[in-house]
Amino acid sequence: MSTKISKCLLKCLNYLLVVVFFNIFILTVLKTAATSSWAVVLVLPCLCGILFILWRGKRKFQTISEKKLIVIFLFLLMVSFFLLLCLGFNLRTVLKWDYGAIQKNAAALALTGKIETPEYFAKYPNNQCILLILTFYYKVVCMFVPDAAISFLQGTSIILNCIIIIIAIYLTFLTAKKIWGVKVGFVSGCIMLGCAPFYLYSTILYTDTVGLIFTILPIYLYTLAREKKGYKKIVLFVLVATVSIIGFELKASVIFVLFAIIGILFLKENLKEFSKKLVVIIIIGLILLPASSTYLQNFSCVSDKLLEEKKFPYMHWIMMALNWTGGYNKQDALYTLSFPNLEEKEKADMERIKERLEARGVNGTLYHVFYTKTVRGWTDGTLASDSYIGRYAVHNGPWQDVFSIYGKYHEFYKTYAQLYYLLLLLFMLFSGFAAIRKENRNEVVSMMKLVLFELFMFLAIWESNPRYLTNFIPAFIIIATDGIICYLNWMKKCEKKY
Repeated sequence: MSTKISKCLLKCLNYLLVVVFFNIFILTVLKTAATSSWAVVLVLPCLCGILFILWRGKRKFQTISEKKLIVIFLFLLMVSFFLLLCLGFNLRTVLKWDYGAIQKNAAALALTGKIETPEYFAKYPNNQCILLILTFYYKVVCMFVPDAAISFLQGTSIILNCIIIIIAIYLTFLTAKKIWGVKVGFVSGCIMLGCAPFYLYSTILYTDTVGLIFTILPIYLYTLAREKKGYKKIVLFVLVATVSIIGFELKASVIFVLFAIIGILFLKENLKEFSKKLVVIIIIGLILLPASSTYLQNFSCVSDKLLEEKKFPYMHWIMMALNWTGGYNKQDALYTLSFPNLEEKEKADMERIKERLEARGVNGTLYHVFYTKTVRGWTDGTLASDSYIGRYAVHNGPWQDVFSIYGKYHEFYKTYAQLYYLLLLLFMLFSGFAAIRKENRNEVVSMMKLVLFELFMFLAIWESNPRYLTNFIPAFIIIATDGIICYLNWMKKCEKKY
């Protein structure tokens, strides 16, 4: 594509990102003022403090050797791992909701070779991949502990989950390092280490945390591919496509990363080079998707007949998005399940969608999508982690007092999480405003912006939950890091000017 058109489209993307995330920021401030007022009070002093430290500490920070920074970061990563383990075991939850169904069935497959509830995986085929991963892991554990109880297996899944989160944090560091160098990578990695919901979700091995790797790894592989030529470049793009397709089977929204990569390639490269890479991605998709879907369905013991009877049609999630909260609703689920087959379910959901659209009208629907659903899905800095560990806690104790939504000291955790999220949004806005003024921004940052814009549009029409943002935190971090760089560059220009 021509450079002029490419610049114009990227500028449009930045305008859209600024509009969307400015709206999210304002709504987050309003929600925080109602639920955790201290975070709103502290956000401005904290922002001023951070900006002052960034500017005044910049020169001293530059004197620290890259080798020393890597050692410090690895030490912090190790401390973070032990903190994840500590919270993971102290905030254990009972085996309820989707997490419980997957744990019970994976344990049953590993211990007896039989699945307990195949109908669950017919209803929710999106959880067949996490079942496969967890079953394989439990079979390895059972090689050493043949008579393991399910509570023991659940405990080992916490260890695996903590390792996955640490790998995702390290990959974010490596990605930022590849884009800007070790020192910026260190800053980006430290911001990632400060993300509180990771520490609470460490106890729940589910697609949100496992999906972290499949969100950031394709981006990291892409940064490596940019520097390679010949067959090495092709191999890396094959890996990008493969990881993305596997990620799609695990968590469907991960595919937005691959779409963003394709979009940026289309804007940045000539038609011949773009076509080569697109063909590679399409071939991988045509090979992997049918094969993996068939294998996962067979592994989950889901027959075609059972799938036809139990599976929710895609329209169900859109219908659910139009209920009064925009999120999961048990009555909506029971309504869809009351119909005998997929075709009738889809027709019934379509009728309910029409009813809800007609009842709200155009203005009401727009208000629902851009206010109600945005408040629900995008303004909770805890990413609903306090709710999940609170509702399903195994026992109550001092840890639950602080981190559970029902804890008597929960305000401390809520304040920190909201403050962190508000500051993250502000630095993301810095990046957006800077990119509007100067088109030549980093393509990986543009890719991350496109990923989040795709996610926002998707969740506007899909059932929403703050938890769904968890595996996209690396994108938030990379954009916020770019915002910090934009601020430092602006201050450098001001210093020269005045």
